Amino acid sequence: RRYLKAETMVTYTLENTGREDALKLLQALRDTKHRPEEMLEQLADNFETHLDDMGVEKVREVLDCYVQLENKQRGLLHKIEQRLIKEKNNEKQKAQCCKDLLSFAMLDHRPKEMLEAWEKELAGTISERGAREITQLLWALSALNLEGSDLFQPALRRLSVLVS
Repeated sequence: RRYLKAETMVTYTLENTGREDALKLLQALRDTKHRPEEMLEQLADNFETHLDDMGVEKVREVLDCYVQLENKQRGLLHKIEQRLIKEKNNEKQKAQCCKDLLSFAMLDHRPKEMLEAWEKELAGTISERGAREITQLLWALSALNLEGSDLFQPALRRLSVLVS
C-alpha cells in the first residue's frame, strides 16, 4: 500500500526528474526488489533522453539496475549498447566489455552492434584476459546462443589453460 502511494506520487513528477534523481530512484527500486512496471518504463524513457550526457559508469549502473530488477526495456538497452560502443577506444572500458555482454545476455538482449564492434578487440586479447572475464564472455556467448561464434573456441581454450 505504501509502495502504491509512493509509486503514484513519483509517476506524476517523473517527467521533471533529473537524471541523478532518476538514478537514485532506480537504485532504491533495485535495493527493495520492487518492480513497478509503469515506473520502470518511465524511468527508461528518462534515461534514454539523458544517456549521452551521462558518464559511462552511470550508464553501467543503469544497466546493472535493470539486470537486477530483471526488467527488459528494449529501447533503453539498445541505447545503452550504442553508448557503450562509443567507449570502445577507452582503455579503462575495454576490460568491462565481457561483463557488459553478460549483462545484456541476462536480459535476453542480443547486442549485435556491440559484438560486431568488439569482436576483433576481444579476439586479439583473449590470451591476455583472466578467468573471470573469459568466464563472463563464455556465459554471455552461451546465453545468446553464439557457441558458433569465432570467439567461443578461443575463449574455451583460454579458460582451459587458466584452469590447468
